[in-house]
Amino acid sequence: MPPLHTLAVLGLPLPEASLTKLRAAFKTVHYFPDFVLPAEVRPEIDMIFANWRAIPPDVKLNELTNLKHIQLSTAGADMCMRVCPAIQELKALKEEKHMSKEQGITLGNASGIHVLSIPNWVTANVIVLYQQIQQMMKNARVSKTREWS
Repeated sequence: MPPLHTLAVLGLPLPEASLTKLRAAFKTVHYFPDFVLPAEVRPEIDMIFANWRAIPPDVKLNELTNLKHIQLSTAGADMCMRVCPAIQELKALKEEKHMSKEQGITLGNASGIHVLSIPNWVTANVIVLYQQIQQMMKNARVSKTREWS
Protein backbone atom coordinates (compact mmCIF):
# COMPACT_ATOMS: atom_id res chain seq x y z
CA MET A 1 0.00 0.00 0.00
CA PRO A 2 1.39 3.43 -0.90
CA PRO A 3 1.92 5.97 1.88
CA LEU A 4 -1.20 7.72 3.13
CA HIS A 5 -1.06 11.51 3.42
CA THR A 6 -4.58 12.84 3.91
CA LEU A 7 -6.87 11.54 6.65
CA ALA A 8 -10.54 12.32 7.28
CA VAL A 9 -11.86 11.59 10.77
CA LEU A 10 -15.65 11.24 10.64
CA GLY A 11 -18.25 10.91 13.38
CA LEU A 12 -15.76 10.44 16.20
CA PRO A 13 -15.37 12.97 18.98
CA LEU A 14 -11.63 12.83 19.68
CA PRO A 15 -9.69 14.57 22.45
CA GLU A 16 -7.12 17.14 21.36
CA ALA A 17 -4.24 14.85 22.38
CA SER A 18 -5.46 12.18 19.91
CA LEU A 19 -5.85 14.74 17.14
CA THR A 20 -2.32 15.95 17.79
CA LYS A 21 -1.00 12.40 17.32
CA LEU A 22 -2.93 12.03 14.07
CA ARG A 23 -1.65 15.38 12.80
CA ALA A 24 1.90 14.21 13.49
CA ALA A 25 1.34 11.02 11.46
CA PHE A 26 -0.45 12.54 8.43
CA LYS A 27 0.39 15.52 6.25
CA THR A 28 -3.27 16.67 6.37
CA VAL A 29 -6.04 15.75 8.82
CA HIS A 30 -9.64 16.78 8.21
CA TYR A 31 -11.72 16.44 11.37
CA PHE A 32 -15.51 16.21 11.06
CA PRO A 33 -17.01 14.86 14.31
CA ASP A 34 -20.50 15.64 12.95
CA PHE A 35 -20.09 12.94 10.22
CA VAL A 36 -20.32 15.41 7.33
CA LEU A 37 -17.70 15.22 4.58
CA PRO A 38 -17.58 18.43 2.51
CA ALA A 39 -17.40 17.94 -1.27
CA GLU A 40 -14.24 20.06 -1.65
CA VAL A 41 -12.08 17.67 0.43
CA ARG A 42 -13.44 14.36 -0.93
CA PRO A 43 -11.01 13.98 -3.88
CA GLU A 44 -7.86 14.41 -1.76
CA ILE A 45 -8.65 11.91 1.02
CA ASP A 46 -6.42 8.80 1.19
CA MET A 47 -7.85 7.33 4.37
CA ILE A 48 -11.02 7.60 6.43
CA PHE A 49 -11.14 6.87 10.17
CA ALA A 50 -14.78 6.64 11.19
CA ASN A 51 -17.42 5.11 13.41
CA TRP A 52 -19.45 2.08 12.27
CA ARG A 53 -21.18 4.12 9.53
CA ALA A 54 -17.85 4.55 7.63
CA ILE A 55 -18.89 7.03 4.92
CA PRO A 56 -21.77 9.55 5.02
CA PRO A 57 -24.74 8.40 2.89
CA ASP A 58 -24.53 11.44 0.59
CA VAL A 59 -20.95 10.60 -0.46
CA LYS A 60 -20.52 8.55 -3.63
CA LEU A 61 -17.57 6.23 -4.03
CA ASN A 62 -16.47 7.93 -7.28
CA GLU A 63 -16.08 11.23 -5.35
CA LEU A 64 -13.35 9.62 -3.23
CA THR A 65 -10.87 9.28 -6.08
CA ASN A 66 -7.79 8.97 -3.85
CA LEU A 67 -9.29 6.72 -1.14
CA LYS A 68 -7.19 3.68 -0.30
CA HIS A 69 -8.29 2.62 3.19
CA ILE A 70 -11.25 2.95 5.56
CA GLN A 71 -10.52 2.24 9.23
CA LEU A 72 -13.51 1.68 11.51
CA SER A 73 -13.29 2.39 15.23
CA THR A 74 -15.57 -0.57 15.95
CA ALA A 75 -14.63 -4.19 16.58
CA GLY A 76 -16.81 -5.42 13.71
CA ALA A 77 -17.83 -4.30 10.23
CA ASP A 78 -21.10 -6.18 9.78
CA MET A 79 -23.37 -3.19 10.44
CA CYS A 80 -21.27 -0.98 8.18
CA MET A 81 -21.50 -3.55 5.38
CA ARG A 82 -25.30 -3.55 5.69
CA VAL A 83 -26.11 0.16 5.94
CA CYS A 84 -23.39 2.21 4.22
CA PRO A 85 -24.27 2.83 0.55
CA ALA A 86 -20.66 3.50 -0.50
CA ILE A 87 -19.46 0.29 1.16
CA GLN A 88 -22.24 -1.67 -0.56
CA GLU A 89 -21.16 -0.10 -3.88
CA LEU A 90 -17.53 -1.06 -3.17
CA LYS A 91 -18.54 -4.61 -2.32
CA ALA A 92 -20.55 -4.89 -5.56
CA LEU A 93 -17.59 -3.63 -7.63
CA LYS A 94 -15.28 -6.19 -6.07
CA GLU A 95 -17.79 -9.01 -6.58
CA GLU A 96 -18.24 -8.04 -10.24
CA LYS A 97 -14.42 -7.99 -10.61
CA HIS A 98 -14.45 -4.39 -11.85
CA MET A 99 -11.79 -3.57 -9.30
CA SER A 100 -8.48 -5.37 -8.97
CA LYS A 101 -6.91 -6.04 -5.60
CA GLU A 102 -4.18 -3.47 -6.33
CA GLN A 103 -6.61 -0.65 -7.06
CA GLY A 104 -9.10 -1.66 -4.38
CA ILE A 105 -10.04 0.13 -1.20
CA THR A 106 -9.38 -1.79 1.99
CA LEU A 107 -11.69 -1.80 5.01
CA GLY A 108 -10.30 -2.41 8.48
CA ASN A 109 -11.94 -2.71 11.87
CA ALA A 110 -10.75 -2.74 15.45
CA SER A 111 -11.23 -6.47 15.93
CA GLY A 112 -9.29 -7.62 18.96
CA ILE A 113 -9.72 -4.32 20.76
CA HIS A 114 -11.27 -6.11 23.74
CA VAL A 115 -8.67 -8.85 23.87
CA LEU A 116 -7.20 -7.61 27.17
CA SER A 117 -10.42 -6.79 29.01
CA ILE A 118 -12.60 -9.82 28.16
CA PRO A 119 -10.54 -12.44 30.05
CA ASN A 120 -10.53 -10.23 33.15
CA TRP A 121 -14.30 -9.79 32.93
CA VAL A 122 -14.87 -13.54 32.55
CA THR A 123 -12.58 -14.35 35.49
CA ALA A 124 -14.27 -11.75 37.71
CA ASN A 125 -17.72 -13.10 36.88
CA VAL A 126 -16.70 -16.71 37.56
CA ILE A 127 -15.46 -15.60 40.99
CA VAL A 128 -18.75 -13.78 41.58
CA LEU A 129 -20.71 -16.92 40.71
CA TYR A 130 -18.59 -19.26 42.85
CA GLN A 131 -18.70 -16.93 45.84
CA GLN A 132 -22.46 -16.51 45.47
CA ILE A 133 -22.15 -12.73 45.67
CA GLN A 134 -25.70 -12.30 44.29
CA GLN A 135 -27.12 -14.31 47.20
CA MET A 136 -25.03 -12.34 49.71
CA MET A 137 -26.33 -9.06 48.29
CA LYS A 138 -29.93 -10.31 48.42
CA ASN A 139 -29.48 -11.48 52.02
CA ALA A 140 -27.98 -8.13 52.98
CA ARG A 141 -30.97 -6.23 51.54
CA VAL A 142 -33.56 -8.53 53.13
CA SER A 143 -32.00 -8.69 56.57
CA LYS A 144 -30.86 -5.12 57.20
CA THR A 145 -31.77 -5.31 60.87
CA ARG A 146 -30.52 -8.82 61.61
CA GLU A 147 -26.98 -9.37 62.75
CA TRP A 148 -24.74 -11.49 60.59
CA SER A 149 -23.19 -14.44 62.31
